[in-house]
Amino acid sequence: MRLVDYPFILVRFRCDLCKRSGQSKLARLAQKYGCETTLDALCERMTRDCPWRSDKALEVKGCGVYLPDIPSKIPPDIPPALMKFRVVR
Repeated sequence: MRLVDYPFILVRFRCDLCKRSGQSKLARLAQKYGCETTLDALCERMTRDCPWRSDKALEVKGCGVYLPDIPSKIPPDIPPALMKFRVVR
């Protein structure tokens, strides 16, 4: 998946190993890295300073970064009050 295919306005990152998390606006990431950048490449760039990536003594190999909103069908940037839809004729 590329940034241009990402379905939400906010791109959230999370790592369960080091407990780091963050978010950035999709437009800002596309401007900085290019809209054709893959999400895997983006995760790699966002975690270059992760201690889990460079420590060879750890049994866990690599950073545990992931995008928590990818499997979700509900956009993370819509307030809960707006999630209640009703049919208007």
